[in-house]
Amino acid sequence: MDVIASIAFGIKINCLNEPENEFREWGKKVFAPTLLSGVRNLINCVAPKLASIIYIRFFTKEITEHFCNMVRETIDHRKKYNIKRNDFMQMLLQLKEKGYIEDPTSPEENAELLEEKISYNEIAAQAVIFFTAGFETSGSSLAFCIHEIAMNPDIQSRLHEEICTVLKRYNGEITYDALQELEYMDMVISESLRKYPPATNITRMCTEDYILPGTNSALEKGTSVIIPILGLHRDPQYFPEPEKFNPERFSQEAKKRIPSFVYMPFGEGPRSCIATRFAIMEMKLAVCVLLKNYEFQACSQTIHPLVFDPRAFALRSANDMWVRVIKRSGK
Repeated sequence: MDVIASIAFGIKINCLNEPENEFREWGKKVFAPTLLSGVRNLINCVAPKLASIIYIRFFTKEITEHFCNMVRETIDHRKKYNIKRNDFMQMLLQLKEKGYIEDPTSPEENAELLEEKISYNEIAAQAVIFFTAGFETSGSSLAFCIHEIAMNPDIQSRLHEEICTVLKRYNGEITYDALQELEYMDMVISESLRKYPPATNITRMCTEDYILPGTNSALEKGTSVIIPILGLHRDPQYFPEPEKFNPERFSQEAKKRIPSFVYMPFGEGPRSCIATRFAIMEMKLAVCVLLKNYEFQACSQTIHPLVFDPRAFALRSANDMWVRVIKRSGK
């Protein structure tokens, strides 16, 4: 929450020391699963035209107005005190005021980026979608990853050993380059995202008539298509023993054998997640810090296998996720 609040809204908070922080409370409201939100999300995904006609909001009016006001206050504050930050909000401000994003490395190219300027509402929409896509998904993905690490002590031991070995070459400092060298970490996170993709499905619109291979069935142009990511990720045809947590599926050799478009935790194509590398880096950093200092074990309250909440917008456990945390010696 702290990271996404800073990047999307330019707001500095500390949710660990302030668990009742207003920003966090509103974040929980966005993702609170209810019968009404489930119906609203279903209609927006399955029949977006109908949702537009009968004016069904993706978010409630209260949530929309709150975040719009927050964006306007942030913009006004930056303009009043001439504050500039190297973040997402600053880019949106440049699009609003100049119609393009400044590139300090190639200023002569800025003119080529000139387009129609965006409005306050468009800035708010972009900031809110960045927030919703980056908060719950990253948090739940990290929780699922820690759960599997606790349930697989052999994997945890190998991962901890890799972290210690790599960080030793960097004098114990966790740097960008150090994180790039954690190959087994990549495998563990990739397998976690396979078993627990944040978005269980994505919707796309067919852009041209298409005959499904091996059938006489046709998808007509303009048809909405739901792609079941969770189903693909747990299909034994592509991932044998899909319920087993096995990072070896994503070794350099093994991942070459994975067919295209069956593993896509961040979507695929031109509309894939804009912050894929950002999210993976966030997870790698968190897991690295945690495993460097702590060991995770299953406890009497640990539920395995996990049961998912059918009402949730993003994949999440229906129950609290418990593990035992043990501080490593000398830490």
